[in-house]
Amino acid sequence: YMGIQKKNRRNYMEKKDEKFPKDFFGELRVRKDIGGLELADPDKLGTQNTVFQTLREKIKYAKVHISQLSMPINVLEEKSSMERLVNLWSYAPHYFTPIDLKNRVDLMKKVVSVVFGGLHCAIPGSPPFLPRLGETLRQDISGDSPKEEARVYMEHTSIHPPITHFYIKGPNYKMSGYYEYQVIVSKERIDVCLKGPTRIYISDKFETVEVAVCLPIMRIQGLGTDRRLYYLADTREVTYKEKCEEKNEGLRAIITFNPGKKKAMLGKRKPGSTYDEIEGILYKFGEIGLNVDDPAFPDFKDMKKIAGKFSGSWLKELKFTDEKGTSTLWNVEGNRPGMIINPVQSLPSFFGNREDLVEIKKKNPVEAQSKKKDLDRKEIAMLATLQYPEKIPNPSFFSTHFLYQ
Repeated sequence: YMGIQKKNRRNYMEKKDEKFPKDFFGELRVRKDIGGLELADPDKLGTQNTVFQTLREKIKYAKVHISQLSMPINVLEEKSSMERLVNLWSYAPHYFTPIDLKNRVDLMKKVVSVVFGGLHCAIPGSPPFLPRLGETLRQDISGDSPKEEARVYMEHTSIHPPITHFYIKGPNYKMSGYYEYQVIVSKERIDVCLKGPTRIYISDKFETVEVAVCLPIMRIQGLGTDRRLYYLADTREVTYKEKCEEKNEGLRAIITFNPGKKKAMLGKRKPGSTYDEIEGILYKFGEIGLNVDDPAFPDFKDMKKIAGKFSGSWLKELKFTDEKGTSTLWNVEGNRPGMIINPVQSLPSFFGNREDLVEIKKKNPVEAQSKKKDLDRKEIAMLATLQYPEKIPNPSFFSTHFLYQ
């Protein structure tokens, strides 16, 4: 494993000055007319439309969550959702090492840059495989040097609802939290939300700063049509709060995705706006704000002072404007994410050791579908048994994770 790690790092260092290839989009491509991403493969689009129509009918009449339904192999991405979560934080080594904690505004700008840089890396064109209960992942995210590498630990801790806990350890920072996959299906779209805050702890020799991050909703629009649009929606915040218990003060960034939708009149979007646009504000907050009666910011009652404003696109670049002028915090062409080094596969709980994923790597889709159905059947039986623990025939058969769940 260490030999593969050194080889991958060497290849990365040789190519880090090249123009960033947008290979994270995979099956998706950018729509230049209205922004956002769309699925480029017409065959896969037709297959997914058929499957989604069937699942929507099951959800409508059986009243079950979409995560409880088993999807066929041919519409799933050959990756686990845990791998997509690693891509989400692939910019952390470049922005967090090194970092100056004395300048809190600069700290918040870098945290927002890490979040925005990883968003376009984590959107799949096809649904990924959901992990089984107790499956784990251990990977590394490379930086410009071996000292900047971050180590990632993940474990799937709940089936319904599906929840994945994670812990990321860098040289001077730690990130931890969990994500609960919430899927809302309507007539023409699907909303995918990763519920659960991410806590980022950044340290130096003197102090540790904590920042809370919430992720936006991924919206898939145009189900059943020939053109499907992928974009981010809703308003999210990134908050840093002073540790002093006597003062409720700190910095807060409020980011709005797809702001043209909110400014629409009579069902039409704002002229010239695209689905990948963002706008936001960074301000200092306190118990008693100074702009309580300001009509320009009616929702920010705790605002004390505006530090700057965010603008740009999560597919192109992120800009920040303050008293000093406008600066570019992140650019998809100029800022290269850290490379995801091959995972440790020796652990028995590694998700890649699953029978269905093993068959997919061998290019045996029929056998993979059969293995997946068997695993789904066993999982349902375990859940049914765990609802009545007194009926478990042999408790030692179940792992600690299942008994705890």
